[in-house]
This record gives sequence, C-alpha cells and structure tokens, in this order.
Amino acid sequence: MNHPHWVAHAVVGVATVLAVFGAALAGARRRAEPVPTKDWIGVALVALAGGATLGAAFSALPLESLGVLGWTRNGFFVLVAIAALLIVPAAIGAGVRLPSLSLALDGARRRGAPLLAVATSAVLSLALLAIGEVAFELVFDPRYKDFPYFPLTPIAVAVAVLAGLRRPDGAGTSLAEAFGLFGLLLAGLYIPLNETLKNWQALWFGLICLTLAFTLWRVRAARARG
Repeated sequence: MNHPHWVAHAVVGVATVLAVFGAALAGARRRAEPVPTKDWIGVALVALAGGATLGAAFSALPLESLGVLGWTRNGFFVLVAIAALLIVPAAIGAGVRLPSLSLALDGARRRGAPLLAVATSAVLSLALLAIGEVAFELVFDPRYKDFPYFPLTPIAVAVAVLAGLRRPDGAGTSLAEAFGLFGLLLAGLYIPLNETLKNWQALWFGLICLTLAFTLWRVRAARARG
C-alpha cells in the first residue's frame, strides 16, 4: 500500500479478475457439460496472475518506454497480456485444448477451424514472439535493458495453465515449437546466472521463460503421443 498508485493498481486488479471470470463464463456457454472444478482453479490462477500484475504493467509503461519504438514494443506486451487474459479463460471455460502455433499461422489449417481455437493459437504465437524477443535482447545485449516482467507474467501463466489442464492439440507441431522450447530453456537458465542470482528481476524473467518453455514442451509432447 506504499506504492503511489496502489489504488489504481487495486482497481485494475479487481477489474481484471472480473474480466477473466467473465470470459470463462462466456466460454462455458459453448460447453455441453458443466465446467469441472480443476478448470475453475485454472481460471483462478490466470485471474491471480493478471490481477496482481496488470495494474503495475500500466504504471511501468511510461517509465520503461523510450521513444516511439519503446512505446510500440511495451504497448504490444500489454495488449498481448490483455488478449491472453480474455481469450485463454474463454478457452478453458469452453473446454478448448491449446493448439500448436500453426493453427494461427497456417492459412490452410486456419480455414474452417473454430475461431476460439485460432485465437488461442494466436495468443501462444504472440507469447513466443514477446517473451522470445526480450530473451534474445537479454542474452545478446543485456546492458541498460529493463525486465518487462509485469506484462509478460500473465501471458506465460495463462498459456501454461491451459497446457497443464488438459493435453494440448499437437496437430501441426513443427520446428517452431522446438526452437522456441530450447531457446527459452537456455535463456531461462542463462539470464539469471549472467545477471547473478541476487537479481530478483532476472530470476523472475527466467521463470517466465521456463514457464513458456514448459508450455511448448507440452504441445510437442502431445504430438509425440499422437
């Protein structure tokens, strides 16, 4: 409560939680059977991650954004976080499995696919783009770089929760998931060690990388099991 914008953060947090559960309820209308308890627990985890970080992400936006490029980059992260907090809970409520990247990126697969599944695949693709871009910077040019962990945390948590609740749809899995998995795994280990383990921001971002790596591993493992 000693943060100067704690009231605004609390308001955004409550609004985020309501939006997450509202999206899940909207998705549940598409489901023939009642939503199981484990799915509601998953929705609650997504709501917790978003409610705890989205307000701080808005506050950090003007502080960490330098010039047009910085505003575009960090604004993109916040928009992806909002999309993840609305689309993934809807997918959980509807019983949709996490698709591979190709469902959103391959026009042939996208045609005729359910819109919610395509949107969920798009969130996973944007998550890999956002977190992968920051990881690439922090590995190869870490000087004077911020750790945008507030907007990236709910993104990573949302897709990981969906991947953990039920086996993903591994159809169409390609080298993109493999490169993303191993790249994020290496970044998640290297960045905290390079920044020293005393840097809690580096540890936090390392966990974000490892969380998304787990998600991609689940998608690849689903394909291997057929």
